[in-house]
Amino acid sequence: MTMHDKPNDLLLLAGKILTVLMQGFSALGGVVLLVLMPVLFFFHDEISADIMEESAQFAGAFPTATILGMFALIIIVLVGAFFFFGILRAIIATVGDGDPFEPANADRLNVMAWLLLGMQVLFIPIGGLGLIIA
Repeated sequence: MTMHDKPNDLLLLAGKILTVLMQGFSALGGVVLLVLMPVLFFFHDEISADIMEESAQFAGAFPTATILGMFALIIIVLVGAFFFFGILRAIIATVGDGDPFEPANADRLNVMAWLLLGMQVLFIPIGGLGLIIA
């Protein structure tokens, strides 16, 4: 039975497509935030003035430093997600090749676990910064 005769070829294809899409979304999100950070830094006075005009309830100063810190942490999470889905794609490739239990996959799963742990730990200060902004 060749690889193309397997009934789960569509599942493998879907996994490959989804991992590539997730890597693309992670990269796109990181690039957008990297572009927004200098814009926010250099134009924070204008942004703050516009917000003050639009909303009379907004009493405080625009939290530029807090938002920039949160963006930086989110970029780190997005880099971790990019690598996570790249490693997952490598595991899916070994399944497609017919040997999902190769020893390299154990190392890949270990790296994926550490990436997820790091990303989850970073969500704590991201959430705290989000509360400060709110």
